[in-house]
Amino acid sequence: MACAKKFNVKIYVTSTKFNLIKCFNWRHDDMKYITRDVSETSFHVVSMGLLNFKRIGVYLASLKKKYKRVVAIRPTGWSFGGGRYGGGGRRNSSSSNNNNNNSMYEGSSVHTTRVNNLVEVTIFGIAYSEHSSFSELQQCVRDFKPFIIKPTVNAYTKSAEEQMLMLLGS
Repeated sequence: MACAKKFNVKIYVTSTKFNLIKCFNWRHDDMKYITRDVSETSFHVVSMGLLNFKRIGVYLASLKKKYKRVVAIRPTGWSFGGGRYGGGGRRNSSSSNNNNNNSMYEGSSVHTTRVNNLVEVTIFGIAYSEHSSFSELQQCVRDFKPFIIKPTVNAYTKSAEEQMLMLLGS
């Protein structure tokens, strides 16, 4: 939602995701950024199972609009598992192992390939899930610098919540 607001674009979501979002009772001002019309935007939120080169290729082929470049963000603790996201892409080692103190890539793996010999697809694997280690969570917070963090584990009191936020470095 923050990206949609920042860039003033709509986000396409599947009917399943849309029904889930409706349960959140978001304000009308927020819901205006959500669309079920796939042709209305180039910003698509899809299931993580779709975020590999083979499935992205199938998804792109199903769309009427043709793309030259796709960037996918896959938030998962499996980012460093050595896999190729099911598509045999090449690892872009210059981005994932840079030495210029840019921490944006330190907490991610980067894979790039061409799909159907037409579309360049880059998948950023962000090493975070609810099963990530605490140090991975700290790295994620450092990389993304969220405006608000709401601890939900071991934060039963205001004091415990403040302590958790301190440990996260915020």
